Amino acid sequence: MENYKIAWELLCERFDNNRLLINDHIQALYQAECIQKESSSCLRHLIDLTNKNIRALTSLKATNNWDLFIIYMMSTKLDITTSKLWEEHQNTLSHMPTLSEFCSFLNGRATVLETIGNKHVKAKSEPTKQKSFIIASNNNDNSHHQKHVPKCPLCKHDHFLFSCETFRKLTIECRIEKAKEHKVCLNCLKPGHMSKQCSLSHCKYCKFKHNTLLHLNKPNALAATDPMPTTANNVALSTNAMHVSAPHILLSTAMVRVADSKGDKHDARLLLDNGSTANFITDGLCTKLGLSRSSSDCTVTGINNQISNSTQSCNLILESRYGDYRVDLHCLILPEITKTLPSTFINIKQIALPSGIQLADQLFYKPAAIDILVGAEIFWNVLGSSSIDLGKNQPKLYETKLGWIVSGYVARPISSTTFKCNFSYTELSHDLTKFWEIDSVSTKHSLSTEERLCEQSFNSNTYRDDDGCFVVTMPLKNDPKVLGDSYEMAKYRFLSLERRFQRDPVFKNMYMEFMQEYERLGHMTENHKSNPSEKVGINYYLPHHGVLRESSTTTKLRTVFDASAVTTTGVSLNDIQMVGPVIQNDLHSILTRFRQHKFVIAADIEKMYRAINIIPSQQSLQQIIFRYDKSQPLKTYTLNTVTYGTASAPYLATKCLVSLASAVCDDQFSSQVKRSIECDFYVDDLLSGGSTLTETIELSKRIINVLASAKFKLHKWKSNSHEILKEIANLKITTQVQPESIVDLSNNSNMSNKTLGLNWLAHQDMLSYSIGIENHEKITKRHILSIISQIFDPLGLVGPCIVQSKMVMQKLWVDGNKCDWDDEVLDEVKNLWLSFVDTLPYLNQLRIPRWVLIDDYISVELHTFTDASERAYGACVYVRSLKQDQTVKTQLLISKNKVAPLKPTTIPRLELCGALLGARLCKKVTQSLTLPITKCRFWSDSTIVLGWLSMPTNKLKPFVRNRCHEIQESTIGNLWSYVPSKDNPADLVSRGLSANLIKDCELWWSGPSFLANDESGWPSMPSKCKDSKLPDIVSHFSSTTAENSEWHSLLLKHSNFIKLQKIVAYIFRFIRNCRNKTDKLSGPITVTELHKSLTFILHNAQLEMFPEEYHILYSKKPLPAKNRLLSLSPFLDPEGLIRVGGGLITPHTVMTLSILFYYVASIILQK
Repeated sequence: MENYKIAWELLCERFDNNRLLINDHIQALYQAECIQKESSSCLRHLIDLTNKNIRALTSLKATNNWDLFIIYMMSTKLDITTSKLWEEHQNTLSHMPTLSEFCSFLNGRATVLETIGNKHVKAKSEPTKQKSFIIASNNNDNSHHQKHVPKCPLCKHDHFLFSCETFRKLTIECRIEKAKEHKVCLNCLKPGHMSKQCSLSHCKYCKFKHNTLLHLNKPNALAATDPMPTTANNVALSTNAMHVSAPHILLSTAMVRVADSKGDKHDARLLLDNGSTANFITDGLCTKLGLSRSSSDCTVTGINNQISNSTQSCNLILESRYGDYRVDLHCLILPEITKTLPSTFINIKQIALPSGIQLADQLFYKPAAIDILVGAEIFWNVLGSSSIDLGKNQPKLYETKLGWIVSGYVARPISSTTFKCNFSYTELSHDLTKFWEIDSVSTKHSLSTEERLCEQSFNSNTYRDDDGCFVVTMPLKNDPKVLGDSYEMAKYRFLSLERRFQRDPVFKNMYMEFMQEYERLGHMTENHKSNPSEKVGINYYLPHHGVLRESSTTTKLRTVFDASAVTTTGVSLNDIQMVGPVIQNDLHSILTRFRQHKFVIAADIEKMYRAINIIPSQQSLQQIIFRYDKSQPLKTYTLNTVTYGTASAPYLATKCLVSLASAVCDDQFSSQVKRSIECDFYVDDLLSGGSTLTETIELSKRIINVLASAKFKLHKWKSNSHEILKEIANLKITTQVQPESIVDLSNNSNMSNKTLGLNWLAHQDMLSYSIGIENHEKITKRHILSIISQIFDPLGLVGPCIVQSKMVMQKLWVDGNKCDWDDEVLDEVKNLWLSFVDTLPYLNQLRIPRWVLIDDYISVELHTFTDASERAYGACVYVRSLKQDQTVKTQLLISKNKVAPLKPTTIPRLELCGALLGARLCKKVTQSLTLPITKCRFWSDSTIVLGWLSMPTNKLKPFVRNRCHEIQESTIGNLWSYVPSKDNPADLVSRGLSANLIKDCELWWSGPSFLANDESGWPSMPSKCKDSKLPDIVSHFSSTTAENSEWHSLLLKHSNFIKLQKIVAYIFRFIRNCRNKTDKLSGPITVTELHKSLTFILHNAQLEMFPEEYHILYSKKPLPAKNRLLSLSPFLDPEGLIRVGGGLITPHTVMTLSILFYYVASIILQK
């Protein structure tokens, strides 16, 4: 009985504690969930929760005079509309409200919502049914609606849209566009209701609310041409695409009035976002308005699960500038909602805005900050029922209580400055990192499936007509039937072009001359049918515009055709074409080979594209709208040849050239002609030569004759020899010999304003640079990147100067958070940049010999020097040619450099990266040159790298081993030697050199002086480097493991661990079956085999991660006191795996716990 009394007292002390009970009930009231939107069930729940806890508190005598406190606390849980109605209700009372009055109000409000909710459901379902019948039938007799078969809105036959064969043949993107155009439900593809009201089943693939026929396998990317860097995810570093039609999406913005803490009104810019579940305000606007803040703890999750935290919130009164719309908002406070919108300036003159409407944001086309974001809660309340469609490729206007908002797709040619604003920051940042990633030299790649199909298409469909001209077929990857109407779009673009003609008569005259020549040569013909739609076949009309090239010596204006202009189905001609592989040599190889010839020639093919005809059945895909005078009616023309601006044009033209070379008859000299046509053309430009005058003249004549057989005409001839030009001028089938010419080796018409360009002075046979940097008052990150991207130094002849600009760019990246793209850079970076730019004009004084060899040479050697510093690494290749009398000439051929990666790396490893770059560069050079190379020699001032390269790779750690393995394979049979740092020219390219010093730097242009001497006088290794003194060496025992190049290549090929485990299991089975032919295993992989393969994989991983620890544990010795694994008490299990010990699990208990320890003792792996 005494124990019972004690137990009772303990229970009373624990559970009959009024203070604790009161705290629990108050906490329940505080933690009641806020009501996000009007809901009768939520209100009922709130009422029940309040009453239950208040009754309990009343019984505990804790609610005297608490009504106002409870009312205030619970009113904060109400939705905005109910809270507003409660405030209005309080204004009708002559006394302070009581709790019972508050609960009565909530009960009445809940009853109203329940009643309205039921009526709303009925009202919404009935019109939907009726409306669907009305739209499905054209008969005015409503009594027969259900009996009539629906009309397909697309083909007008008696079936629904989802049964339409025409609809099913469209691409998925086109189906979506057509479904929206005909205003059918996107879920069932029937008219009369919207998808959110549809009760039918959803997509069978993703289960989202759309029809299976509209399911996209991946997010749709905006169509773009090759040079265009803004395809949402396709951003290029280049700024060449100045006149590309760049798509842009306008978001819904509005100017509103907001009240500050004193009630005064201020203007603010608002973004309507129906994809947001909350409202937001910037910290700056909240401070400006002086609004009271309350603490909050909200996590804001955006695209790609990007998370932000909001620790404060406030209440905001927002009013429309038009009408009496007013709303109270509860907003979360963020430092910044988004970047400026729109992201680029929009040309409002090209948007056909109707007059007399009140725009919610009068300056919607100008980039500006966003102060407030309003979510779905308010979005649908302010959205009206009217909208205005401005036409194809135009945004739409939507009526709202804030005014008319402008939103949707805009696609117009924009200026280069605006174009840069459309870059994706993420992708641009990714491209910038290429400045300091581990460098590589371009190598040949295997053809993709599409590229192989393109080659097959060319080989199967190409032929030559009676005149020898090539007739080709555009390689298409989709049926042209997916193209919609393009006439109206092309007409609009041409009328816009005519308006420019009126403003610029000189431009018009040049344009007309170009088009007259186009027609006179038969490259385009007028269509005589009056109705454009009557032309046989699928029609596609190409918009066109003119590009002025002041630097051109022949045609100042070229008409460019825009095959990327989309049709009404959202598909363009370029979208359905295969681009084709690159089949010519890269420019670096051509320029490198250009320096080996004593006598050289340069020319280009006149109107190369237009010398190739398109098969007649495809010519309807190349039509244009044009007229020579505005008084004439609009005419349509067909382009009969390969058209500049189509995706496949470069491939078709270069492939014809290569095919022509392959048809050259085989004889001793013809092989040289064949090789020259195949390898010395860069698109339509020829850079070739020979070792003697006679050889070069004969080569020129043969190339002219071979090309003339296919109606390719070479012109604009240049040479370093007057005799060659004289012989060529005597030929009747070529024109325009230019003996005193400067050849721009940039070979890019889009780089007419390049900062630094490489030129060939033909009459002096020298290479020179042209510098063109304009003074810029404001030095921004964007300005610096723009200048760097225009530098053209393909051979790296001024690499020590250019590497400084890359260092500046990396410094900008490191300080990226300190300044935005258009903010002025920090003084430190600005001074570095100005010191680089100010000395750059000194490069104008350079005159570099084009020819790198000595006369009458008997041997040619390549010497590659490599080096690295903390900031960059690089390599340079020198040609050493020797005469019979032992006279030596050494000349810089090519160099390459890269800034060091941001991740801290040891100098020896950077030196190894430089050595790898040198090996790749030398390999590329030997493949490019046609000279007999006597010897290749490699030089480094790093004894550690030389030590690594002299030992077996299985003794090296992975980073070093992989690179040493490639270097050894690339330089097999060639010697790596030591060079003192003072004699290493690569030291200049890794540390940088000012442009005012490079001209007189003999070490850079001619290499170290010892190369002029006999080999016996060359430097040697100061002392032999032993393996034990080298870093990144794996202990000797690891050489007995299975770590080899084959194992690592297997790991690199497979990212799926389960697949890798099964592959290893099959390998073990294969080995077992080879050894035991009488008892072979077959069938599925067993659990035992999988376990064996898993053990093998983990064992090798541990050997690589913990070689020293494994050796010590294998020898049954204790780990050193400071070993990294000591705290884990590691031990080797019976299978040779290192596991975590401690507690019950020790090496002595393993045998008795043979099953348990698999689950308890974790395997140690490095993260």
